[in-house]
Amino acid sequence: MANNKIKPIRSQKEILSFFKKNEGWISAFTCADGSFTASFYPNIHALWGFRHQCEYNLTQSMADLELLRAINKIFDDKGSIHERAQKVGQLSFRKKEVLNNTIIPYFIKYPPIGLKSQAFLVWVEII
Repeated sequence: MANNKIKPIRSQKEILSFFKKNEGWISAFTCADGSFTASFYPNIHALWGFRHQCEYNLTQSMADLELLRAINKIFDDKGSIHERAQKVGQLSFRKKEVLNNTIIPYFIKYPPIGLKSQAFLVWVEII
């Protein structure tokens, strides 16, 4: 029997209202559909010959674009959303200042769980 009290949360306004009541939800969501990544590439101007680029990414079907937009709004619209292959949307945060001042403090307050917590700790050290 379906629960008549459950209603879809689809609009950005509804999603933001949900986030205000469930502040740590994005951390749990990240454990399933997010990643903390670091890439290294050669750079002749860097002290050791390499630079790094760290990112925090969330992926979701483009059908759930409003969800990615709402999450970006929680982080002061400091990320960017791009459509990837197979109609997958990716919300990315790349700027070091944003990672240090917005993303990391959020995940310190609401730590990821499981293996993602270890990935986060390593990622923070790289930044």
